[in-house]
Amino acid sequence: VYGIPQISPSATSAQLSDGSQFPLFARLIPSDMVIAPAVAALFVDRSWPLLGIVHMDDAFGASLAEALAHAFAAEALETTSSAFRSGVAGAAAAAVADLQLQRTSPVC
Repeated sequence: VYGIPQISPSATSAQLSDGSQFPLFARLIPSDMVIAPAVAALFVDRSWPLLGIVHMDDAFGASLAEALAHAFAAEALETTSSAFRSGVAGAAAAAVADLQLQRTSPVC
């Protein structure tokens, strides 16, 4: 809604951080670009070399998957991901099975 300030308690998409496009938007939680490096640091600390990402096939799911892949690459860690369409029966389970076929452990 243009001209009306908006504050989100849950929107994490990095796209919303563009102040020129969303000048009246604020959030109560950090964006994916802040969260992803923290997750990568946890994996480095625990010596976990690989992250399997299961995410919804939408802008917000893709944003988090992309941010995680970028942060993990910066730490020389590997990611693999599988997307699913929300509302489709069995889609999330199929995405998890896809990662299992890739020999990863989905954790996100």
